[in-house]
Amino acid sequence: ADEFRPITNRTVCYIVCGLVFNDESEVLMMQEAKSSCYGMWYLPAGRMERNESIEEAVVREVLEETGIEIQPTSLVSVEVASGFWYRFTLIGRMTGGKLKTYEHRDKESLQAKWCSAETHSLFFRASDILPLIDLGLKYHNAPKHHPSILPAHSPQKKLLIRIV
Repeated sequence: ADEFRPITNRTVCYIVCGLVFNDESEVLMMQEAKSSCYGMWYLPAGRMERNESIEEAVVREVLEETGIEIQPTSLVSVEVASGFWYRFTLIGRMTGGKLKTYEHRDKESLQAKWCSAETHSLFFRASDILPLIDLGLKYHNAPKHHPSILPAHSPQKKLLIRIV
C-alpha cells in the first residue's frame, strides 16, 4: 500500500493568513482582484509555495496583497479540513512598506486598508475571517494572553499533544 506523503499544492493545501493591527486596533484588510470574488474584502491570505516556511509565506502574502512589510510574532490559529487543507493564521507587527492603493492594483489585490473591528460596512469574501479577527484582536489588546508561539523550522518525528 502506498503511504500518504503531504506535498504542498499537490496532495495537501497549506494556507497562511496574516493578522496585522495598527495602534488604533484596526485590522489590515485587502480587496480581492480575483474574478471569482472581485471587489470583496478579506484578510491577506494565500497558498504556501513549495519549500517555503509558514513565516516566509505569511510575510510574502501580506506584502503582495497589502504593500505592508510585517514580522510575524505568533501563531494564533491552525484550522484543518478533511486532513488535506490547513490554514495557519499568524499575527504580526508592521515593520515597513506602504499601504497599497487602488492606483497600484494588480492580480494579487485591488487595494488595502485599515478597518475597525466593526467592519460590517465591508463586503467580505467569506465570514470565516470574523472569528480570526476577534481572536487576533484579543491577542493584540492583551499580549499576555499567551506567549509568542511560532512554527518550528525543523521537522519533528513525533507530535505529542497533552490535554490539560
